[in-house]
Amino acid sequence: MKKALSSAIVLLVLGVVCGSILALVNSITAPVIAQNELNKKMEALEAFFEDELALNQKIADVFDVEEVAGSGGVKAVYLLEHKTTKAKSAVYNVSALGWKTNVEMMIAVDEDLTLRGYAFVTNGGTEGIGLTMIGATLNLADNIPIADAVIDYDAVGGVSAPVTGEGVKDCFRLVAQRANTDLGGE
Repeated sequence: MKKALSSAIVLLVLGVVCGSILALVNSITAPVIAQNELNKKMEALEAFFEDELALNQKIADVFDVEEVAGSGGVKAVYLLEHKTTKAKSAVYNVSALGWKTNVEMMIAVDEDLTLRGYAFVTNGGTEGIGLTMIGATLNLADNIPIADAVIDYDAVGGVSAPVTGEGVKDCFRLVAQRANTDLGGE
């Protein structure tokens, strides 16, 4: 009995010590991890605004950026306002069901509700059935109204990717439904 009690006390002390060390390490690394995640988000946003950033400028140097939590297929919205011209833009992180998994995209829209650009974040589609689209282009012109992007977009990959194509179209639909409200419209 005494041996079991002393073993339990030793294990309890070891657990408390290990837990305390883990809590200390977590408190030290949490701000670093949060900053790294923020840097990745800002780098992704910079890709849409390269023409407005000078060499070695960061997005936060030129734009005020506000991250808003999304709902449904809209994971997050990044509202940007140019610090000098006060022009507004929004970048949407959206997700919709494609072939076997969700298609996740970032879609940028300017305040006149024109498409600034888009990028694929993830897609688990299978080549030939549901096209894997990282790095793919949709033959959509920039600066077309976001509502037209939904209409004009056919299916990437043609007939070989109809299911994935619907996921992409749904991503544009989600943005078209929300952009007017986020950018000061109705």
